[in-house]
Amino acid sequence: MIGRAPNVSLATFVIVSLALVACDSCERGGPVPFGLDGGSAGRARTEGPGETQARPDAPARASMVTRELPDGTAQVEVEGASIAIEGESLRALGAIDLDRDGDRDVVLVTGGTGAHGPRVLFASRDGAAFAAPIELATTPALASGCTIDRATLRALSDDRLAAEADATCASGDAPRVLHVIAIAAEARPRVLERFVLRARAVDVAPAESLALRIEDRDGDGHADLVADVALRAEGVEAAADVSLAFLDRPAGLARDATEPEARIAALAQEARTALRRHPDRARAIASRALTLWDALCREPGRARLEIGGAAGVPCGRSAGAGRALAVLAQAAARTSDPLLALDALSRLGSTSQISVRDGERDAARSALDGLANAALTIHEGPALEAPRERGPRRSVLAFLAEDRLLVRGSAPRVITLESGGEQRGADAESSLAMVDPSGGRRLVAIERRCAGTVLVIGPVDALADLGGARHDALIAPRRPPPGAPCPDLTPALRADEDGWRALGWAPQGVLLARGTELRVVPLDLEGRAAGDPVVLEAGAAIPAPIAPGHATADARVYAYATSAGLVVITLAPERRAEFVRPAGWVAPEGASIDVAVSPSGRRLAWIADGRVRWIERAP
Repeated sequence: MIGRAPNVSLATFVIVSLALVACDSCERGGPVPFGLDGGSAGRARTEGPGETQARPDAPARASMVTRELPDGTAQVEVEGASIAIEGESLRALGAIDLDRDGDRDVVLVTGGTGAHGPRVLFASRDGAAFAAPIELATTPALASGCTIDRATLRALSDDRLAAEADATCASGDAPRVLHVIAIAAEARPRVLERFVLRARAVDVAPAESLALRIEDRDGDGHADLVADVALRAEGVEAAADVSLAFLDRPAGLARDATEPEARIAALAQEARTALRRHPDRARAIASRALTLWDALCREPGRARLEIGGAAGVPCGRSAGAGRALAVLAQAAARTSDPLLALDALSRLGSTSQISVRDGERDAARSALDGLANAALTIHEGPALEAPRERGPRRSVLAFLAEDRLLVRGSAPRVITLESGGEQRGADAESSLAMVDPSGGRRLVAIERRCAGTVLVIGPVDALADLGGARHDALIAPRRPPPGAPCPDLTPALRADEDGWRALGWAPQGVLLARGTELRVVPLDLEGRAAGDPVVLEAGAAIPAPIAPGHATADARVYAYATSAGLVVITLAPERRAEFVRPAGWVAPEGASIDVAVSPSGRRLAWIADGRVRWIERAP
């Protein structure tokens, strides 16, 4: 179970062993004495929970003594013999007599270099000196600005070790990266398995973790490897936890394929039971189930756990995830969170990844009925064909005043809603392109790159654009897609906008929103990034004005269309999301941004069934 600390007695032993020698006076880069006396220090150990006794036919072996080393350590001494690594800092060292010759050998964890991440090395000792270290395992290079905060070596049993390196990055958007490597402690150690967990953030509660332990899971008398994983579910206090077992077999470790699906299904059923009386609790439990599915399973394409260099484990079509999504959609609707409900409904449509019963799918689809606005009246306007252009652009509709609606395009016109009158060719801003205030640059796309989600900016002039004069500007960092060749991502991967919508081009840069999140990307006159993206917190001044359309000119309110209804996001003075679906709703045509919001935010217009339609909401 995740709730308890594995190997409590061993952890106590390591603390005592580390306390034998202090290094406060050692100079960075100088030799660090390990302080072993070659006698009984650190040899006695008490069996802890989940540990396996040494095999009866194995000779007695002294327990491993470990030590963390300060960053910058270049050389250490172990019982009078020195060992050094050029070009890397030594961060952790474990001394143990692996070949039973009376001399302690060492296992090392380094801090890595720009070319690679932390490494695990082994150096055998024969008499007065150590042999040249050999590499047991290496990890991928750390991203720029990332450092190893802590590295440790830990004995899991008499013949199993775990090497761990925890990296954090200077950017708060970059994930924490935890490297854990299981090692067989033999005369020549070998790697059993490698794990990499990319946490969501540096500071999370509860902290995300991955810890290894030894346990005979299948009762065959052999020690199996168990990885206890704890993950953070968004907005949920309790951890999403699971234990992944790797069974000891003659050919090597074999993963128990019943997990994580069994744990996901159990949480989904628990959420379903809680839904009727405790929708808040059902929402939290379903979120935990889906956190496990996203982070551990290969199919959703969002895996944050790598095992043996592969992102995620094959889970197949998950019935647990299907049930969890259906429950989450209902619970989110009952707790007035339309954005979460719509996201869950959208993911329910992915039949290749999940399986779900028809009744549960229907219940999820009808969940939004409680948020619908049946009292609203849909007013019908003139005939209008929705444009076919996709990608980031202006809405084809824009309110110039509460009663005046601009139709952009090749034949622009202004419609007076109350009377139905039209005035053609009445507005200069008829182009759908989203251009900068000077009119020289346009927003071409929102795409994914290896570093994150970016704006693609190009010249308005078509000939200059053909010449390749485009620039990328970062919206939000993201880790590279699992298993994707960087920087040559496939067109499908590059097209992932990660939910960001361009609201408009203000004098300060391009304004973008994702739900109630708001960011501005500053750009220079050539369309290049003029600084890091700025996260606009609630209450902050919003850059304006922007060309009206699916957002108001002051960017206080914006809206977009879905097949189920309209979503209205208020960004000031407070941030909130509202789902709008009047009686007689017909799915809209055109892009999701082909919606218009009036200056007051009360009127919404869109295109459906070949006509302009609009509603007026209560103040």
